[in-house]
Amino acid sequence: SARAPGPFGQALCVLACATPILLGFAAPAAYLTVAAVRRVAEFGLPPQLGREIWNSMAFAGAATLIAVALGFLVAYAARMTREGPAARVALRAASVGYAMPGAVLAVGLLTPLAAFDNAVDGALRQAFGVSTGLLLSGTGAALVYAYVVRFLAIPVGAAEAGFARIPLTLDHAARSLGAGPA
Repeated sequence: SARAPGPFGQALCVLACATPILLGFAAPAAYLTVAAVRRVAEFGLPPQLGREIWNSMAFAGAATLIAVALGFLVAYAARMTREGPAARVALRAASVGYAMPGAVLAVGLLTPLAAFDNAVDGALRQAFGVSTGLLLSGTGAALVYAYVVRFLAIPVGAAEAGFARIPLTLDHAARSLGAGPA
């Protein structure tokens, strides 16, 4: 039978378990906090900080609304088609962005966006002699698109879990009373 460690052994066990947290989170967080306090004390807060916070929140909010709406639609379509092949493809496509590393996803999304920008720019230059520059790449629309692709799996999973708690017999009863899928 194994003996429980004494007070010194217990302290060593706690220290061994806390070391990764201290080195991986607490020390870097403390360093960043001290550096931020020093910078604010020396230079003050940037005047555009409020606008930048607002922009970040607006992009995140727009992406959230779009992702939740798309997630609900994908999960509802999967429920209505009873896991048909199109529904399975849509469910897998919705989860691809969450499974990929962010850098890979960013490069994968930038390539078609840049190709679209170049195609539109080339067509308008040839037809009207006007350059459009970058329409989507590097804009808020591209950022919202990337957020939606990255996090679409979360609302799809939540909607699927919610729909799973609703018995299919309710759908059948509604259909028998003349209600459509909507």
